[in-house]
Amino acid sequence: VTLSNAATATAALTYTTSFTGTNTGDFAKSSDPCGGTVAIGANCAIGVTFTPAATGSRSATLNIANNDTAAGRAQNRRVELRLQ
Repeated sequence: VTLSNAATATAALTYTTSFTGTNTGDFAKSSDPCGGTVAIGANCAIGVTFTPAATGSRSATLNIANNDTAAGRAQNRRVELRLQ
C-alpha cells in the first residue's frame, strides 16, 4: 500500500494503522519505513503480508487513521492511497 501526502503546503501527514475484520491474524504490517509521518509531497510504501491460517476465503481491512481534515484539505493537504 502506498500512502501519499499530496499537499503542497502546510503540514506533514501523520497516520496510524490497524487491521479489523474476520481474519485479522492472517494479515500483518511487514514494513512501515515512514514510522507514521509522511512529509509534504512524499510517499510511503507500507508493506502488508498475508499468511492464511486456514483454507478458503480470508479477509480483513487495513485501516489508516490520519490527520487529513476538512481544514487541511482547504489548505491543499490530502491523502492518496494506491494498492500495488
